[in-house]
Amino acid sequence: MRNLTTTLCLTLAVLLGSVGVCFALTPCPENYPSSTWTNCFGTLTDASGSKYMGEFKNGGENGNGTYTYSDGGKYIGDFKNGKFHGWGTHFYADGAIYMGEWKNGSEHGKGIETFPNGDKYVGDFQNDEYHGSGTFTFADGRAKQTGYWEAGEFRAKGWDWSYGVGVCANAPRNSQWGNLVKPYVIDRTGTRDIAVNLHKLSAIYKTLQNRSYNDPKFSDFYRIEYLNEKIDICFRYLTYPDAVVIDNRPFFEMTSEKEINQNQIFITILSNVNCGAPCAFGIAQTFSFSANSLSDRDFYKTKSFVDENYTKEGVAVFPPPKFLSRLSVKETQEYELFRKMRKIE
Repeated sequence: MRNLTTTLCLTLAVLLGSVGVCFALTPCPENYPSSTWTNCFGTLTDASGSKYMGEFKNGGENGNGTYTYSDGGKYIGDFKNGKFHGWGTHFYADGAIYMGEWKNGSEHGKGIETFPNGDKYVGDFQNDEYHGSGTFTFADGRAKQTGYWEAGEFRAKGWDWSYGVGVCANAPRNSQWGNLVKPYVIDRTGTRDIAVNLHKLSAIYKTLQNRSYNDPKFSDFYRIEYLNEKIDICFRYLTYPDAVVIDNRPFFEMTSEKEINQNQIFITILSNVNCGAPCAFGIAQTFSFSANSLSDRDFYKTKSFVDENYTKEGVAVFPPPKFLSRLSVKETQEYELFRKMRKIE
């Protein structure tokens, strides 16, 4: 029996990359109920045909072990009180593989999940869902989704790309980038930790006639920097960002807004959308992040400014009165002066 125990431990050790504990454990006494097993190594099969082989302590699966499902799936790693807990790898019956941290039987913490088709997610998990900072890579070549996830959803999807504004890393393929102008920036945080920079790059752009050319005068994104965090915001052709408001509270009332505190930073970008003469209207998009956890980001859906004039003529008043109503008298005056001086330049 000692030889059998050693063989089982070596097998488990190879799979788990650990050998220290196994040699110290004795076989669990099979003539006693498993609820009495402790500090031993044994095998337990349940009514479904699934089987656990590994360490027992205090009458339960505690320590390193392997759980093999009746459908062919398998978990190899740490257990606590009969649940996957600690570090482990789960081979699902459908071919998906999760390798990373576990908590009370759920994928929780840092991990990597790969799928049979080649897709892969690397990042944070919470209760079996993507939650926190992470990157999803598509095997078919689509743009990576990198950023903040919540309850399995990529929050950057809250940015409506049909209006031409979003995080550069998630921009639609074959996007037509347009020319940007210097924005009016209002920083209400009272700090100097945030910078909004306009980046001008020489690149190839498509015209509406599908002709390509190089134009170094064209710009394609803002870079918003907070401490060591960098967020690139891109704008598509015929979308003209005009103002940026940085605050510790939401610029607009949002149904999914977080608890307002001095550690939460909200950035709202006002843009003018030219949808083809005489069509034009204003939009505002907001995202937020925590000063304590920079990967903790929220993205909010586009707010459109449609007034009576737009309904009748197809051209809305810009800057939108509803946007200006959120500014102080001083901010409004400085914004209007800034726009006049920019036209002169």
